[in-house]
Amino acid sequence: LEFRRVLFRSIVGKAVTGTFDTMFGREIAHTDTAADMAAHAGAAQPPAGEISSHVSLTQGAALNVDFSFHFDAEFLHRIAEETYPEQARKIPMQMICEDMACAIANVVGSRVKAFLNGRGYDLSMDIPAVGLLDAARDASREERSALAFRCVPDGQDNALRVNIHL
Repeated sequence: LEFRRVLFRSIVGKAVTGTFDTMFGREIAHTDTAADMAAHAGAAQPPAGEISSHVSLTQGAALNVDFSFHFDAEFLHRIAEETYPEQARKIPMQMICEDMACAIANVVGSRVKAFLNGRGYDLSMDIPAVGLLDAARDASREERSALAFRCVPDGQDNALRVNIHL
């Protein structure tokens, strides 16, 4: 079980850093700080100042993995204003940031899925959604792991946390 947790952390960490580099030309780095998942359990809405999204990979009963992405809202706002300046003048910033959160979940989930499917799995992926995982589904998971990332240029800690639920 520990090997599987370490493997997922490594795969997801590389997928997240690669996604930010590719999509936004922004460097983020994995930190050794574990996210406090208990603070989010059962919450109906993301905590203030945070935008969350989630995506799941499944292969019947063989493997089910849920990923929860928790972004610092100001971090996403800065990226949105830099990356999509035209849209930021026309569309509410919250909508742009929620779309970005789902797009990031989609790309990271797709990268993890492609990696694992290339090694014998036959995973499918659902459509990423905004918000927290269903509390009952989250509570049923035996294994949990978390990754925290900081924004390298400005040193902002906890710009993004990714919770992995196996």
